[in-house]
Amino acid sequence: MFSRKAILLFAAIAVGALVIGLVIQFQLRDGDNFPQIPFQPPRKAALKVSAYVSAGYWTRNDNTDLPDYVSNIQYSVSNIGNANAADVNVTVYVDGNLYTTSVIPSLVASQTNASSFSMSTTYDSTSSVLVQASCKDSADSQAVSVGSSLPRYWSDDPDIVKLYVTPKEANLVSMKDAIIRSKFFLSPNWMALRDWVGNNIKYKYDNETHGVNDYWQLPKETLELRTGDCEDCNSAMLFVAYRWLVFQ
Repeated sequence: MFSRKAILLFAAIAVGALVIGLVIQFQLRDGDNFPQIPFQPPRKAALKVSAYVSAGYWTRNDNTDLPDYVSNIQYSVSNIGNANAADVNVTVYVDGNLYTTSVIPSLVASQTNASSFSMSTTYDSTSSVLVQASCKDSADSQAVSVGSSLPRYWSDDPDIVKLYVTPKEANLVSMKDAIIRSKFFLSPNWMALRDWVGNNIKYKYDNETHGVNDYWQLPKETLELRTGDCEDCNSAMLFVAYRWLVFQ
């Protein structure tokens, strides 16, 4: 049998444990009674890539004599993390092929590094530009579509209108040479070219060929289709190209 003192001692221990348990439970329920330790996120760099086409203009390709569209691509790499980023590799791909690569030695937290470049695309075509950035802690990328459709209607911009006269375009030059070689030797070149166009290019309205009321064709397209309307058979004909070569 336990003595009276032992029983009292056990009872006191049990009551003390109960009181301590109640106090702990109350404090857990009322978190304000405990000192709050601020959460400290792990220190890490986090990259963010931004890319967009800021502007562009039409020009003539010196090799093909056909229209090209020059796009200006702006891009930036930001460190939105809470630690510095070292040796940030920036790579640009065009249609899956490596275009350019560079390294940013250091990019501190909240810092942005911006850059830009220009590239040409053939008329009526688009290219996919992918900008990637990576460092030890992070990586990010963004893709943009680059290119433009050639205006196929009258423009008040003379630089646009001139794009439709392509005297050095390979198909046009080849056809011109063939016509001149086979013409009657006493016939002037310009007349032979005019007659060939009149006999071989069928007049056809744009809504019949292209489904719209106005659609300017490049000379090479007129040769391929063997059809065209007013501007196709006049301002973009073979004999115009020949006269351009002779007198310019």
